[in-house]
Amino acid sequence: GHADIHPNCIHSIVPFFEQFADDLDEIVKQSNRPFELDPKKKSQLDAYYAEQKVKAQRRADYRLWEKSKTLAPDDAPKTFSGFRAMKRADSERYQQLRMKMERPPQVVINENMQEVLTKYTSGGYIDICDYSQYLEDPSGLRYSGDVEFYKNKLLPSIPEKTMKDTVELMGLIKNQNPSKTTLYRIENRYREYKKGEELRWGIKSFSRDESFIDRALDMSDEGFIFDGRSIFGKDITIYKTKGMHKSLDVSKFSKYNQSESLVVGRYKIVDVERITYQKPVIQNFDEAIKMGKYEEFISKKGNLTYREISTGKTYTPQRMKGEKFVKGEIADMDKYYEEERNFLNKTIVTIEEVTP
Repeated sequence: GHADIHPNCIHSIVPFFEQFADDLDEIVKQSNRPFELDPKKKSQLDAYYAEQKVKAQRRADYRLWEKSKTLAPDDAPKTFSGFRAMKRADSERYQQLRMKMERPPQVVINENMQEVLTKYTSGGYIDICDYSQYLEDPSGLRYSGDVEFYKNKLLPSIPEKTMKDTVELMGLIKNQNPSKTTLYRIENRYREYKKGEELRWGIKSFSRDESFIDRALDMSDEGFIFDGRSIFGKDITIYKTKGMHKSLDVSKFSKYNQSESLVVGRYKIVDVERITYQKPVIQNFDEAIKMGKYEEFISKKGNLTYREISTGKTYTPQRMKGEKFVKGEIADMDKYYEEERNFLNKTIVTIEEVTP
């Protein structure tokens, strides 16, 4: 026959006999007492439960993988093992895959909007950006805060179709699937930014490529027209996104290699870093010589001479005392003056999208 206790269960099957009330009370008290297991049996049960937990997680992962192949076939890993590895690492690819599975499919860009975006990325963006800012937050307009000037002088000249296209584009951006890809934007402006401050933006262009900032600064990006001059003053602001956000990739509509994406809506400042030019500490001869980068010796002609240890170059005392030094070495002051003239003060503003 079979034992009355199943090896993986803590119970026993016994016949039922009707008892008196006093006996039932005693049975209830006994049943409510915590039981003790033999340590050997407890370890077996722990191992069994651990095994069942692993199997249950594997089954859940398999169902999730099957779901990903249905809802996001282009992004789902081809193998179950590849899916589990991506999930364990909680990679950006896995997060984006989950977002695509949990949210509606990407909105299709119609033919009219494709024409609008092609014009936008080719330079026809001013009316769209201004009108979208007017709709999102008029106080953020670029006309020195003169909302009445925009409303009375410029707004009437914007074609009705442009207005409708702008509203449609704003909706298209806001309906995109969230992404964690960091976006970057550079502006030729400076003001005091505060952590926690909220920015309410109309449509603005960002880049998914961090190197775009450097190309813009050194005038090497083909999408900028410079006429040989830098468009930047002495102060610039660089924005970069953090966390999940919604943006519209418009790079396929642009003839420039800028990895351009559009954003719109509310963003909160989570960090501000100010980078300004740091003037070098200028030393005189007596201060510099103490740093041990030059050694004294007597030349063949019997003259006191100084030798730069790193290069072997020699100098007379008269030359050394007439020089200026930085970090114990003779300084090329023309170089430092040029660096100071060309240095751009930077404010790096890290932002997060504010979800509704």
